[in-house]
Amino acid sequence: MWTNKHYLKYVVMDIYHLDSFLSDRNWDLENPKVVDLGRPQQTIRCSVAVLNEVWCGYRNRIYVVEPRTAKIKKWFETTTRPESQVRHLATAGEGVWVSVRLDSILRLFHAETGQLLQEVELDPFIQKMFGFVNLGFFMTKVSSMAVFCNRLWVGTASGIILSFLFSSGLCSESTAKESEPERGPYCSLEHAQVSFHGHRDAVKFFACVPACINTSSLGGEGKNTGNFNMLVMSGGEGYINFRIGDETGDTCEDYGELLMANPRSRKSERSHLIIWQLQI
Repeated sequence: MWTNKHYLKYVVMDIYHLDSFLSDRNWDLENPKVVDLGRPQQTIRCSVAVLNEVWCGYRNRIYVVEPRTAKIKKWFETTTRPESQVRHLATAGEGVWVSVRLDSILRLFHAETGQLLQEVELDPFIQKMFGFVNLGFFMTKVSSMAVFCNRLWVGTASGIILSFLFSSGLCSESTAKESEPERGPYCSLEHAQVSFHGHRDAVKFFACVPACINTSSLGGEGKNTGNFNMLVMSGGEGYINFRIGDETGDTCEDYGELLMANPRSRKSERSHLIIWQLQI
């Protein structure tokens, strides 16, 4: 029997299993294995599959759970502040990127040892890119995070979207120690990018899908460059171009009344998907 998949709720983790030997392949929802992560009771904010284990973000800690035995293998603190909460987890090769609520520092931990490999602070980078633009208190607070196309994608509560290209070793901006191993998906701040196209409110999510390529536009029939395109999308409320500020007077766009809850609302206030095309 192969035990996998998990379902998280408040202070405990319930593990359900799927019997791959049965013809109907039904989930056993009547007999879950329960893992209690301790007190005080708080919500489990996030989880992710890492190798053959499950990492759970609970309070300021990461709990590593073995799903087959429903046992806590180990736990470690992501920050020394006990009132903090781990909000986002994203796996990347031999590492896991972690964000903490109301914290502008991203942390990279080794997937096997839990060792802290790198810290990346968003405040100086965004201030350098945007200058003295006033984006509010939550300018660099992380609201979404994902790993696509050899990059770490980060969305903030103020609608800013950043992309960090992974490098094989430590870069000069990293706060990791020189004695640590040269391995893992480190973020290269030298190749970091910030999008001037963003959302008016928090970035809610990221998604990635293959792009449809028109071979006739490649300059020759049957031409194969060995590369393919991916589309990375961000979702959030509203749209803003940070180079020119907020939009006004754009109520006449022909989007169709059936596609909008309020056809009279401004374009910048409607929910938007922002899409980037990447060649990998």
